[in-house]
Amino acid sequence: MFGLFGSFKRPLKGYKITTIDRKKKYGVAADSLQMLKDKASVKLKIENCRVFLARDGTEIQDDTYFATIEPQTLFVIATDVHLVKTDFQLMYEAIRSVHAHTFNAAETIQNFITDNRSEFEKFFVNYQANTKNLIEKTQASNRIEHSEWFEGVSETLHTKEDVMARRSQDRIRGYYYKAKDELQNSSIYRTNANARKLLDDLLEMFQYFLIGVDYFSSLFNRKCENRHQFVLELENNDDIDGTRGPPRKKVKVDAIRDIISETDLKENYCVSLCNEQGEFRCHGLWSSQNCQYKNHRINPYASRENVILFSQWNLDHQIEISRTVLPNILNNVHAIVIDKVKCEEHKKPACQLSAMEYFLELFTIQNLKLVHIVCHDKATHDLSSTGKILCDECKEYQFIQNIMGKMKKIGK
Repeated sequence: MFGLFGSFKRPLKGYKITTIDRKKKYGVAADSLQMLKDKASVKLKIENCRVFLARDGTEIQDDTYFATIEPQTLFVIATDVHLVKTDFQLMYEAIRSVHAHTFNAAETIQNFITDNRSEFEKFFVNYQANTKNLIEKTQASNRIEHSEWFEGVSETLHTKEDVMARRSQDRIRGYYYKAKDELQNSSIYRTNANARKLLDDLLEMFQYFLIGVDYFSSLFNRKCENRHQFVLELENNDDIDGTRGPPRKKVKVDAIRDIISETDLKENYCVSLCNEQGEFRCHGLWSSQNCQYKNHRINPYASRENVILFSQWNLDHQIEISRTVLPNILNNVHAIVIDKVKCEEHKKPACQLSAMEYFLELFTIQNLKLVHIVCHDKATHDLSSTGKILCDECKEYQFIQNIMGKMKKIGK
């Protein structure tokens, strides 16, 4: 067929050739692999030429594949495949020795980018597009804007902020149930009626406080305007358990929140641990001021995968719950009902536990640090609880009795 129009011949294309050390480059024109080998053998003085793509080390062995290669592609001409290093390998080695060969490294990078300009342009276009999409997805809040983020999430939760607020509440509820189980399973709770009354009153006060601060839903909520000091420095309906707990009546919940609003609990402790974009940073080991790892940061608002990873981050108690806080509570209960101790301040018989102090240690950022799993030190922490006992002249005792009295009136 080709004989009707003369012999078929591919057009000449311009290519670049170099040796394995990349010291010199030459331009050649060829219409076939054999022509390229012949010219390379003369230019580079290499016999038995083998041709490799500089960018990834692929050996070119036939004209069919050679015909698909774009003009101005750089080839490495060698006799042994084991001697051929890819552009990436060369660039890596140059960067690694940058202190000794700074200019060689810079030249290698420049040549690499020049020889692969089209690939780099495509990479940066895609990178910019992906970055823009990631930013938009991260900023998105509702299901319509970022549907894959809400996979497996209850339909009752409409925004990312709702989901993260619920997750924060779940963490705090977990601490409440842990405290409740350990206290109610203690020997003194099961065998002493007075101790049982003290501990039940304490748990009831914990519930009132937790309702008043919405179980600290703010901690993971990026739209909470009150931010943790840690963040500021970097940037320069309730499920109540137990038969003695307050009833699920909105009027009672509102009353509790009104009472708590008169304290500094919300102002000082209802804060967000992330910035406005939703990024969290590790606070570091319980015994340190800051995290030593720069990569201990995460934004669960960005993707579903990050939400799953964030579940591995912990709210670490500096004064430990099981080893310190709860034993201290039980010791003070024993001191009140068995030892009949007196309040240190007023020297009167103690009759109640310091619910507010224990609340701060169990549930608030006064004692909690958000940490990456690597920074969660599970060894014994050498910190003591500051929880104390009260008498009927203590201001906190009177404050607690006032809350109890108001709740009983509403419950009637």
